[in-house]
Amino acid sequence: MIEKAKIENITALPKEEALGLLGFGLVHIGINCENKEEAQKGAMLVSTLFGLEYKPGNKSTFSGTDFEFMHMPFYGKNGHIAIATNSPDGARKYLEAQGVEFIEETAAYDDNGSLKVIYLKEEICGFAIHLVQKK
Repeated sequence: MIEKAKIENITALPKEEALGLLGFGLVHIGINCENKEEAQKGAMLVSTLFGLEYKPGNKSTFSGTDFEFMHMPFYGKNGHIAIATNSPDGARKYLEAQGVEFIEETAAYDDNGSLKVIYLKEEICGFAIHLVQKK
């Protein structure tokens, strides 16, 4: 309950405490490819070079859990960076207080109405950033 109350008032906390509660961390990097074949070729190369599991999917192909090769261009000029957080809702409040804007149509919510995923409006060096619920 205390953690939830702190997240509710995340913008009132000292920066170090807020960041500690939010627990930001890298999940994976998504690389935009022109088509499925290019994505699979890239994923296979990375998997082979670094001994990562090759995992084909419907919309993307993964090399391990760190590299996602998109079967067609998606958000971000070059791709996206997935950042996990203990609380996407709290992270959104924290970042909005710093002037960050979000793409509302990318928001996904769980059955309880809590935010699970959302993209930031601004790209960083050609990469979109999206927040995801830490597992």
